[in-house]
Amino acid sequence: MAKPIIVGSGIAGLCAAAISKQSWTLGKIAQLESPFLLAARNSLMKRIPSSMMKRQAEQLYQFS
Repeated sequence: MAKPIIVGSGIAGLCAAAISKQSWTLGKIAQLESPFLLAARNSLMKRIPSSMMKRQAEQLYQFS
């Protein structure tokens, strides 16, 4: 599996690295093909609390 390429330094580079890593991981999860893994993924996604999803979105869009 290919790993994402991270370019940058300082705080901006760290933020970009975190966003890139999360995006890469979620992309791999979204592309699952095994029926068992699909069912497990879908079940887990339904159980994620909305507060957790909101917190992740806030972290993603916080640029300061």
